[in-house]
Amino acid sequence: MNQENMVQANHNARTFGADSVRAMIFLLVFGVVVGILFGFGLLRAILNPIRALTGVSKELEEGNLNQVVPVASKDEFGELAASFNKLAGRLRAYRQVTTDQILQARQMTEITFSAFPDPIIALALDGKVTFSNPAAEKLLQSLDSDHSLPLAIQEEVSEVLKGGPDFLPTTFDKAVPVRIGDHEAFLLARTIGVRNEQGHLFGVAVVLQDVTRFRLLDEVKTNLVSTVSHELKTPLTSVRMGLYLLLEEKIGSLNPKQTELLLAARDDSERLLRMINDLLDLARFESGQVGQRFEIISPQALLKSIIPDLRQLVEANNSRLETEVSKGLPDVAIDVRRISHVFSNFVSNAARHAKHGEPVILSVKQHGSWIRFSVLDHGPGIPNEFQPRVFDRFFRIPGSTKSTGIGLGLAIAREIVVAHGGEIGLKSAPGEGSEFYFDLPGSFNGGTA
Repeated sequence: MNQENMVQANHNARTFGADSVRAMIFLLVFGVVVGILFGFGLLRAILNPIRALTGVSKELEEGNLNQVVPVASKDEFGELAASFNKLAGRLRAYRQVTTDQILQARQMTEITFSAFPDPIIALALDGKVTFSNPAAEKLLQSLDSDHSLPLAIQEEVSEVLKGGPDFLPTTFDKAVPVRIGDHEAFLLARTIGVRNEQGHLFGVAVVLQDVTRFRLLDEVKTNLVSTVSHELKTPLTSVRMGLYLLLEEKIGSLNPKQTELLLAARDDSERLLRMINDLLDLARFESGQVGQRFEIISPQALLKSIIPDLRQLVEANNSRLETEVSKGLPDVAIDVRRISHVFSNFVSNAARHAKHGEPVILSVKQHGSWIRFSVLDHGPGIPNEFQPRVFDRFFRIPGSTKSTGIGLGLAIAREIVVAHGGEIGLKSAPGEGSEFYFDLPGSFNGGTA
């Protein structure tokens, strides 16, 4: 009986243990399933609002500000969604205000440009016209073409669109002839690159000015100066001849006072003759009637041919001339007679303004792909406000007592250098002297002009 009871108890214990194990396994599996389901639910509850915010953020990034994040709870996510919606609302309001301001500014700009009497045309990077005021539309319609800009102006626009510098002509020789109806007109185009704050080019603005009348007046002025100069030169030659005959005393002797008066008259007549010759030279340059004979010559040979005359100019002003020539310089193609005039003007100016005992330095050196000829003095220098105008016609520095001309020497020098395909310039600082220079190309196929 005891044995049977023990067997029965053992059987009952095993059965209870098996049931307990099965119950534990069931409960464990059930707990794991419930935990996974709870985790997924919690994850969705956390990620769904974040995904919604991410999607709305991307839409805002694309510029679509009409986005609203649903507020599904009053917890932290709900507060974040509400704040985000407020931010989007403020952005919409700001964009509306900014758009209104941009539209107003655009309208004001168009109204302002429309009121301009000069034609104004704006082009995009692809060359298409994005804006034109009424004056430009009227001009394009009147041109004998397919309502497009003249070829010369199109080339200037292309250069600026390719990243070239703005085209801002200051003389009438850049005017483009066009046919408007039954008469010829001249248009001066100013091509300006339109850039953003970072300096990136996104378009070009072209301002066209009808300079027909101004060009005609300029031609009349040039012809008048040339005619008057020619007419003055003939009687002046007779006056000079009479003065020289009197001074040679071939028709009678002179007392000292008469000789003094005749010498003063001779000097003034020579000065007047130089002025007339300068006016004639300038008129010829402006009319394009200057004949130039280019020849290939080395800088050393050029200086050797002109140095004797330049030394006389310097010594006449109680100074001395020094030269500095770099070795191995390439030849240049120049009209020696014309370039000598530039050197004479530079050196005579430098000698008049050089300090007592200080030399005038004439130098030739390589400057990039150019050959630079320069004349340096250690005089008082030129004030900064007058430096941009020193090469203008008839300009003289106010208060200067050492300049004897009428302000044409440097203007003629500029015309000569430009006719050689070169550039002219000035470096100066008050109290530190001045350096006038001109650059000529080192390789130039010259000819006879």
